[in-house]
Amino acid sequence: MSKGEMQMFDLQLKHYISIKVDPKFDLEQVFRFFQEEEYSIFLDTKLQRENDPISRIARKPRLILEKTSKKTLLNGEEIESFEDYLDELVSKNQQEANFCGGLFGYLSYEYGKELMQVTSAKKWDSSMALAVFVAYHQVVEFHHKLSELRIFASNLDEASEMEMMINNGDCLLYNAAKAFGNSLCIQNDKDPIHTQDYQKIFEKMVKYMYEGDIYVANLTRQIKIESLVDPYEVFLHLRTLSASAYGAFFRTRNGVIISSSPEEFFNLKNQKITTSPIKGTRARGVTEEDDERLKLELQESEKDFQELLMITDLERNDLHKICIPGTVEVEKLYEIHTFAQLHHAIATVSGVIKEKCPVSKILEAMFPGGSITGAPKYRAMQIIEELEEDCRGIYTGSLGMIGFNHTMQFNIMIRTLLYENGCYSIGVGGGITHHSEVLFELEETKQKAAAMIKSIECAEKAIFSTIRLDQDELVLFDRHQQRFERSLVELDLQDNQSAQKNQRSSKLNKQQLLDWVIQNRKDENVLKIMSSGHQYGFVLQNRNYPNQIYQEGVELSYAKGIKSMCKHKFCDRKAYDEQRLKAYERGIMDLVLLNEKGQITEGTVSNIFFVIKGKLYTPSLECGLLPGIIRGYLLEHEKVEETYIYPYDLDRVDEVFITNSLMGLVSVRKWGDYQFNDFQTCNVLKEKHRESLHLTCQL
Repeated sequence: MSKGEMQMFDLQLKHYISIKVDPKFDLEQVFRFFQEEEYSIFLDTKLQRENDPISRIARKPRLILEKTSKKTLLNGEEIESFEDYLDELVSKNQQEANFCGGLFGYLSYEYGKELMQVTSAKKWDSSMALAVFVAYHQVVEFHHKLSELRIFASNLDEASEMEMMINNGDCLLYNAAKAFGNSLCIQNDKDPIHTQDYQKIFEKMVKYMYEGDIYVANLTRQIKIESLVDPYEVFLHLRTLSASAYGAFFRTRNGVIISSSPEEFFNLKNQKITTSPIKGTRARGVTEEDDERLKLELQESEKDFQELLMITDLERNDLHKICIPGTVEVEKLYEIHTFAQLHHAIATVSGVIKEKCPVSKILEAMFPGGSITGAPKYRAMQIIEELEEDCRGIYTGSLGMIGFNHTMQFNIMIRTLLYENGCYSIGVGGGITHHSEVLFELEETKQKAAAMIKSIECAEKAIFSTIRLDQDELVLFDRHQQRFERSLVELDLQDNQSAQKNQRSSKLNKQQLLDWVIQNRKDENVLKIMSSGHQYGFVLQNRNYPNQIYQEGVELSYAKGIKSMCKHKFCDRKAYDEQRLKAYERGIMDLVLLNEKGQITEGTVSNIFFVIKGKLYTPSLECGLLPGIIRGYLLEHEKVEETYIYPYDLDRVDEVFITNSLMGLVSVRKWGDYQFNDFQTCNVLKEKHRESLHLTCQL
């Protein structure tokens, strides 16, 4: 398709709805409903910015422009020029009024190498495009200062659909724990860097500086972590551990970008373009005194000051290419900003852009950012290409939006993960000068990786509990809370020291939670609580069991190829739920899990009790099973012996029943080839503990 044959689209979003919301509103509450959709995007300003405190989400692509290593595609059809078509799309849709949509997307570092004509012998092993921009049918803005949601849509139906989704959506709140400094352990076997390997590359780069090729350069490395954990769960944990002003979640066709970037690449508004390079990093301190000491150390660091000064001069030079002469100025040269995990030194450089400067010329002048390349930029990129072992990919590229109202806003994709085919790629790096010390620089990369690695671990370990609601009472709440706290400590999601420092954020407040339930509850009978140690999530649900199971009993069978949950109630239950739901369609209530010794442990959603000659037994915790809420209650109030039970022991069992905190106690009538007709013990226990366990609905 030639340029002259290209069909131009009217991409402006002309339908607009405004909704006032609570100041504590989080746009993630809306985005979660469609985050699995292809090309859904969330530009997340959780750490609000002074100049433009707006978060944005977008869905339903209407146009996708992408550049691969071999061709440029428009909605899947090959076209000639990525840059020409980008300029034409923007120019044909621009107007002077307020926001009316735009193009959302990213530019990878690999695209930057192509722009700068840096030759490469390495191949980026990824199916991701070099660059992507998408126009959407629906965009939602959240103006933090105004507490206002603004829906922009391509037509009235699209606007109404989004409005209905916002008004009718379930209420799920994430409350971040805010223990001071939130310091992270950075010794991690998922980052197996060898000091000698890093030192060799470091020394070669410094040698180029002494030879006069470059003054400063950004040396990076890649960490690969294989994990099948949901990328959106990782995003939720990362935005809690490391809240940022330029975060993002972007689910493309071939991979997912998760970013908590603290760095603005550039911002164009009212003809003024501003860039804010970051150089200089210190970890947050464990105590207030330690934190202030590290902040002052960065403030007084001559090495970091000189590094930022050189990059500021580079950015000033880039802006001169596209700005009106005499308008470029350094607004702030060396200002310390404090983030959740790190302190950074930041400069601010601005200028007034020339009239009718095309988008492609702005990107050509600015991209990739000087803070993640070096000075001089072209030679630094050549040396980076020679020395760094892996392609950077999307890392140190930029992600953001080109508005149809003469605005642009992009981050630098640092503190960013790419998820592809069961693997997370994490890029980390830092600026190197001839004053740099190799061990200090290596340690800095570990500090930068810590929150991202921890986010994956938290997502893998995230736990939940479901509490039955009886009128306005949280049934057995204290037991649920105790199990939560025990799991958080044992899984290293919440250490005892943090809990002692900040009791309010490490423990659930029963009365506040009950107030929230009363305020938001309609007819739901279950409260689901999720936690990763750094946040709690709450959702109201309906969970009803048919009355006949309490009179007729239920059927059990054995699970195949899955192990027990081993003491903790993890959110990642896909393997259990898939098998159990298929079994439920055949009339089987639950599937029983065996451990590696062939011992009976538990059901996928229940604990199991056996009656043998009038005595009550249940599998020991040593078998590897979840300490269920009602299981713990019965162990305290009845004579129950914990033991080891094998499938062949069912020959001598008189009665079986299962328990969990939602369904209570339910007799088992059939288990494989075994039939059980005696429900007496289960019925006696239900009557005896009816009030304490709120079992009135089961009798």
